[in-house]
This record gives sequence, structure tokens and C-alpha cells, in this order.
Amino acid sequence: MDDIKKWTLLDSEYLIKRPWLTARRDRVRLPNGREMDEYYVLEYPEWCNIIALTKEGKMLIERQYRHAQQIVGYEIPAGVIEEGETPLQAAQRELYEETGYTGGEWEQFMTISPNAGACTNHSTTFIATGVERTSSQHLEPTEDIAVTEMSQEEVWKKLRNDEFHQALMAAPLWKYFMLKTPREQGLYQIGNPNATAIFAGGCFWGVQYQFEKETGVIRTLVGYTGGAEQHPTYPEVKAHETGHVEAVVVEFDPKLISYTRLCQIFFEIHDPAQTDGVGPDIGPQYRSEIFYLTREQKQEAIAVMEDLRSRGYQVNTLLRPAPAFWIGEEYHQQYYQKTGGEPYCHLRVKKF
Repeated sequence: MDDIKKWTLLDSEYLIKRPWLTARRDRVRLPNGREMDEYYVLEYPEWCNIIALTKEGKMLIERQYRHAQQIVGYEIPAGVIEEGETPLQAAQRELYEETGYTGGEWEQFMTISPNAGACTNHSTTFIATGVERTSSQHLEPTEDIAVTEMSQEEVWKKLRNDEFHQALMAAPLWKYFMLKTPREQGLYQIGNPNATAIFAGGCFWGVQYQFEKETGVIRTLVGYTGGAEQHPTYPEVKAHETGHVEAVVVEFDPKLISYTRLCQIFFEIHDPAQTDGVGPDIGPQYRSEIFYLTREQKQEAIAVMEDLRSRGYQVNTLLRPAPAFWIGEEYHQQYYQKTGGEPYCHLRVKKF
């Protein structure tokens, strides 16, 4: 591919010079020899954004009025990089002034141009993890900013619904949810269906905990399946808005553990007689289901259920083909390993 050549600047004239806006008119020559007498360039200050997360994993979200479009919208903390400041120093100052939060671990996440064709500035975004509120806000006389700690699920939902109007803030948020959370995978991609199982048996924390203890289980993921909407979030599933159940993907080595054995373990860690949930967790999102990926898995699951009934157990577990599986939020993954706890409703009871 041919190299794209730069334009030649022939002359430049400033039309306005103000603290927040400098506009100039350039006269340029293109590589093909053609000259343009009026090419307008806007010189804006360098900018920084902060994706700030509390120790509890909540995101700091602001609301403020934007006069040009006369709207009040959702935003992340942001501001101008003052002369003499590094981008990191500016970001930490802005977070403190706008929210009163400080501390945490900081990572430079991305740098983009608002409009490379017309604007000279850049926008640098940082991720600050584990920030804490240490003071009140320190706002300019012209600022009126409301700050709230919002769950990442709620931020994700508002982002998908176009409730973040500032493009310079929406772009890093999209990148964050694609690369820094399980949303980077979103829809679970099945590798080998003969080495993958999907079970729903109440709260997915306990189901994942029990399966991960088994020899032959390679990896597990908690998430949502069985509903119609794409990209369901925990609050939506909990509120019965999507029809999904909490479920667990189990990737396993068939040479070390069979699908039949996984089904047996599944029935030993919950009560399949319940139809309105599992244990103390009541609601349709906690129903007992097996989602098969192959005809052989269906047959093996039916055989295990028939075996269980022959032993005197009541089985109301649903069995159906596996629909889309959406990976759950990061804080739900390996929940008991993170918290150091143990399941309260998925105790192992030998049945086979």
C-alpha cells in the first residue's frame, strides 16, 4: 500500500485565542500540489479522564449540565491537564477536586484524539482501582457536579443505552468493559462441545465452587443462559427481566472425568425436587436445569435422572438444548475463593 504523505503548511493565521478555545486558519498544500486557503484547526487543551473504582468495585459516575446541548448526562471524572502537569498528576487532581476520592492503584489505559482532522489535543484515560473518599468536593464556582457510586452492571447498562453522551468518555468505557471485565468475551464461545457442560442449580457461586474441586475439571465460568435478551446483567436477571438463569460452564477433560459423572455431581450438590429455586434461593433465576450440547449429553443426562428417580429421589430438573451463554461479571467469578467463604446451600450429599 502506498504511503500517505503529510500536507505542507504554507501559512497560518489565528482567528481567536481564548483559554478554552484557539481557532486558526491554515493555508496548506496537498501532496498532489493542490492548495487549500481555508483549513480550520481548533486548538484545545490536553484532556484526561478517570475510570475510578472503589474497593467494593463500584464506579464513580458524575452528572452535570452541558450547555452546548442543554442536557444533563452521565459522565466519568475528567478535566484539563494544566500547564506543567503530567497527565497522571492532572487525573489525580481532577478526581480529588470533583469527587473527593483519592488513593488507589493507577494505570494509564488509553490515549485518543477527539477529532484528528480538526482538533490538536488528546484525551488520556486512567483506571484508578481502590479509591476512597477522603474529603468533600473542591469545585470551581462554575461547577455543579453530582457524584454517585454506581455498580458496574448499571454503568454497563447505561452505556449500552447511550446514556453517556460525551464521546471522549464513552470510548474508554466501552474499551474498559470489553477488555477489563468478562464482557471482553461477552458471549461464551464453545470450543469442544464434548468437553463442555452447562448446569444451572441455584446460586452459581456454590455450583462453581463444588465443580472446581473435581479432578478433570479444567475451567469454570459463571454467567447467564436460557433467556432472550443479549448481554444480561446480574441486576436484570435478579429482577426477572430477561428470563435467564444463573448457570455455570464446566470445561473438562473427558479422559479424567465423564459427562455422566458431572451430572451425578450436579445432582449431589443441590435438591432437584424444588421447582421454585434451590435451597433458600427462591426465584426463576435459580431453577434447576441441564443444558446439553450434544445428543450424547442429552441421553446421558436422561439416564442419570432416571437412575436418581429409581433410587427414590424426585427430579424436577429441566433438560433442554444449550442456548447462548453470557459470561457473568468479574466479581461473581470464583466468588468463594475471593472471599474465603464456603457455600451455604450447595453441600455435597452422596446419592450414587
